[in-house]
Amino acid sequence: MTELAIALLLAVALPVASSGQQLVERFEQDSRSSRPRTRIGAIRSLVASRHPQTAELVAPLLKDADEEVQLEAVDGLLTLHLAPALSERQATPFALTNGSVAESVFEAVPLSVLPRPVPAHVLTNLEAALSDDDSRVRVSAAFALGVLASPAVAPLSADAERALAERLVYFLRHDDPATREAVVRALGRIFDMPPGRSGPVVVGDALVAAMNDTDARVRVRAADSLGWLRYERAVQGLMDRLAYLKKGDEAAAALHALARIAHASSAGVLRAYAMDRRDPLRVMALEGLGRIADPASIPAITSALSGTRDEAVLLAGAFALHRLGQAKNLDAVVAGLVRPATARQARVYLSELGAPVAPALHGWLAHESPAMRQAVVEVIGLTGDEGSEPALRTATGDADRAVAEAARQALTRLRALPDGVRAH
Repeated sequence: MTELAIALLLAVALPVASSGQQLVERFEQDSRSSRPRTRIGAIRSLVASRHPQTAELVAPLLKDADEEVQLEAVDGLLTLHLAPALSERQATPFALTNGSVAESVFEAVPLSVLPRPVPAHVLTNLEAALSDDDSRVRVSAAFALGVLASPAVAPLSADAERALAERLVYFLRHDDPATREAVVRALGRIFDMPPGRSGPVVVGDALVAAMNDTDARVRVRAADSLGWLRYERAVQGLMDRLAYLKKGDEAAAALHALARIAHASSAGVLRAYAMDRRDPLRVMALEGLGRIADPASIPAITSALSGTRDEAVLLAGAFALHRLGQAKNLDAVVAGLVRPATARQARVYLSELGAPVAPALHGWLAHESPAMRQAVVEVIGLTGDEGSEPALRTATGDADRAVAEAARQALTRLRALPDGVRAH
């Protein structure tokens, strides 16, 4: 991919060009060229034009005979959904991995994209690319599906969700471990469930089976994705795995999944790990205890926090205590948004707490720090709280341009995603 293509993926607002028939005819002509470079150029030109038929026209090139053209089509379709950079200072290119930015965009969801309807045939063609002969194409297509079929872009209908679930689990039997890993990760993003819901049985059971995959990376990702699905049928298996492994990446993934699912039966295990000497495990355990919300866990939480200076552990404790009714801890969670070590962690917590806490965040929009104001408007946009729309409209007039742009994007998300979306 050339510098021109990378520039298109900086997430800076792209120009809107004519939607005339001439543009379409030129694309159709160039996309049939025998020269791959001409077909690639056709994709780039059409994506840059922002023509309303771009997705429809580019999607068939996911089946192109040339792998570089296919990868360009994947990246072009993702580009249509990228959020504009908040400022020139914050505009950084997504990383190229195996010829595509798909994994980099996937990692940055939900703030890397803005919601917009995705034509059904785009998802269908991406699914077809999972059968491609080239591993780079398969993996990039899987990550692109994990973006474009995720709740951050366009909530799927019940029928579309069911059909996608039934088709995607087939690829967990692929011979290539990298493909299986990418599909497992995509499933965790597509079927990320809000509190009170559990993911589709067909997906959950397939991920349980994937915890016995021959590849360790697939096993780790499968456990992690079960947590995002909140798949309660996996709880006993995850506890057994954790008891057997005790340490290592697979054990940590099992604990993280238990903390996300937050079933009452795992409370004893989580309380034990809340006192573990390994801080990352303590963080997961505290999160899980907060989600279970059993007041009987308060002594274990406060004991785990006693004497620690680790920022992540303290933040997890504040989240847990807030979930247990100690509302004063919300300020500690918000403060974590502007600490480099905990910014992502705090965003995850606040997006999960969602609409009920959104009104309490409005006061932070007057904070003296532009970084804090920006972080807060971003989080409010993820909550789905329609009552926050006036506060965000006011923030679009912020004296700091990055904050104002973040508020505009937050409004777009708030209006398009009424159920909110959770950060990962």
